[in-house]
Amino acid sequence: MPRKVTGEAPRWRQSMKTWVGRVRGYPEGCARGRWLSLGTDDKHVASQRYERWLATGEPPKEARTETFKEAAERIVDAMPTKTRPEVKKAHDRRTRLRTYVFPIIGHIEAWAVNAGHCSSVLDRMPALGLLKGTIAYVRTDMSQVMAKLVRGNVREDNPARSLAMPSNAVEDGRLRQVPSDAELLRFREKRGFETQLDIACLLCRDMAGHRTSDLLEARWEHVTDWETGRMKVRRPKTDTEGKLVTTRRVKSYEMVEHGVPPSAWIHFKAWWQKQGSPKSGPVFPVERTTKGGTVTRKDGSTYQRKATKVGAAKARNGTSFTKALRRAFWGAGIVRPLPGWDPANPDKRYCAFQTDTDESRALDFHSLRRAFVTALKGAGVPTADVLALAGHTQLATSSRYDTARLVQAPDAALPRPAKPVADAATSFDASAASKPGQGVSGFVAPPLDAAALLDQMRQLLNAAQRGPGSPFSGV
Repeated sequence: MPRKVTGEAPRWRQSMKTWVGRVRGYPEGCARGRWLSLGTDDKHVASQRYERWLATGEPPKEARTETFKEAAERIVDAMPTKTRPEVKKAHDRRTRLRTYVFPIIGHIEAWAVNAGHCSSVLDRMPALGLLKGTIAYVRTDMSQVMAKLVRGNVREDNPARSLAMPSNAVEDGRLRQVPSDAELLRFREKRGFETQLDIACLLCRDMAGHRTSDLLEARWEHVTDWETGRMKVRRPKTDTEGKLVTTRRVKSYEMVEHGVPPSAWIHFKAWWQKQGSPKSGPVFPVERTTKGGTVTRKDGSTYQRKATKVGAAKARNGTSFTKALRRAFWGAGIVRPLPGWDPANPDKRYCAFQTDTDESRALDFHSLRRAFVTALKGAGVPTADVLALAGHTQLATSSRYDTARLVQAPDAALPRPAKPVADAATSFDASAASKPGQGVSGFVAPPLDAAALLDQMRQLLNAAQRGPGSPFSGV
């Protein structure tokens, strides 16, 4: 007689419109068991099937495995969250799945999802106004879930792994507005270095090309030498989930020590002293409390924001310096006029720093990092040093930051005569074309020297007689 196993009584699952149950040890390796649909909405039938499952140890044939939504939620919940980047990655993946994937294929059983289902998710996204980059993220999210299901012996293939992008997917190739050195100096002359935004701009443009995430991770204890100006900067690494490099696993980020130019360090040190010369703590702390709760993004997705208190580190999720930077540029009178700009009646709609156009996108905080990398290349810094200073791991990434540089052909590449016209054997006289006796082409023959011509003919005749096979040889 088969050994009776223990489990939990069937429950009604509203999202699946069916009764579900689970038994300890099923599937193998799962101590508590997983909820399986009993394939019916009748409570009495569900109880009978469940009792048979307990008695035999085998799930009923009508039982269904978890849906794609359940499987994806379980897999994302199991993602590592030991560091803040890992927490952010898991949160973003969960948000994208809930927003774009679950409404389309979340109710389908995980083992039954095929390439057509995944394509229907991607094909719907361009109509929502989503760009190619976001669509690629969603495809990666589905592929990662499928890969885990393959490892768990739930599926035999990964249909999302090599799925083609929608043909109508649009990639935003517009260039960002990058402030020039003159504009940035005028901005600093107006504002000085009195606020967190001013120091953030200093770190991003002059010191180490900080990203927003790097700024939010900056702490006073990362400064290694206050006298000479040396500090460690958090640099995210290329995503290497599940890959091994030589004999160790690459971290998701690393701390890189930077030497800071004295002209920038003096302002940063003065700001540190103004804050009371703290020995530890975040460089950019929360200045006012914020309430926690659900926050809705522009695309309709949501995220949970935690309540913060003054002095704590700013939360990485939902923190941006872009809007503050645009307001600061506008307040300082730093504008780039568009057609229709009226100095007597300034309007943000006609300022390239404030408004997106068909050719460019408005100013954002990352534009200062673009200016930093472009300035390094313009100063003749070796490529290896540019990659190290910017925290790039690939040359292709760094090459995208050249957009603000002026491209100009050198003088040596311009057309020019190979030698003076006076030294040429022949020349073309345009005015001679209209003279009688010169012909329509205007070709002017050089003057003839009878003695020189006779000498050339004599040399040619001697050469022909001496050559092999010549009719004059042997005569």
